[in-house]
Amino acid sequence: MISQKAIDEMSKDADVAWITALRSSSIRTLVEQRHLQLGLFDERNLLEISSPDFPGERLVACRNPELAKMRGHTRDDLLLATETNLEKIKLRVDVGNLVGKDKIGVAVGKVVNQYKVAKHFDLVITDNSFTFTRMADNIAAEAALDGLYIIRTSVTAQRMDAATCVRTYKSLAQVERVSFDQDDGFEGATNSSPSGGSGACAYLSVHVGLLRGVAHATGLGVVDVCR
Repeated sequence: MISQKAIDEMSKDADVAWITALRSSSIRTLVEQRHLQLGLFDERNLLEISSPDFPGERLVACRNPELAKMRGHTRDDLLLATETNLEKIKLRVDVGNLVGKDKIGVAVGKVVNQYKVAKHFDLVITDNSFTFTRMADNIAAEAALDGLYIIRTSVTAQRMDAATCVRTYKSLAQVERVSFDQDDGFEGATNSSPSGGSGACAYLSVHVGLLRGVAHATGLGVVDVCR
């Protein structure tokens, strides 16, 4: 929800706090660097970690077992569906109905990219042959991160404990459900100087529907959020 560029800008203002979540690639890096040890989740589903890549920030790692099961089942289904379609291409190659490395590659590419699982297959293509196998290590490494997400925030522990960080982040899903088709007028406001004149500060264009969603998620009033 928040880009690194936006975080860098907001971090310049001590009055602004933010909460977001890491992308899967960043989570994988934390695991590889051993800043996050997956074995700790055998004892609990929530823990705080730190990393030099995110100085002065809190990282709250969570694991949802039910989500992990769902993602595992989904991946298995996609792998199986991809294998079924790859077998069809292999049969065409074996009987000579599809020849040429380039043509075979195009057909295979369409199949493995359909469900975004190309990284899980080892593909060997020649002018008159095609074989494929699952990359078990890649699949296992991805499966180890199933159901895992890491919340990233500037909110201090004194202001919000780890469990509340998780609940607050989850509540932001309500913001996504706010309709941006409303025509309520609030498009943005330019900061004014104490003397009443118009200041030179840049302003944020924010739809009032989004502000209402943020207010509901954080327990604040819309006016407070606008401020």
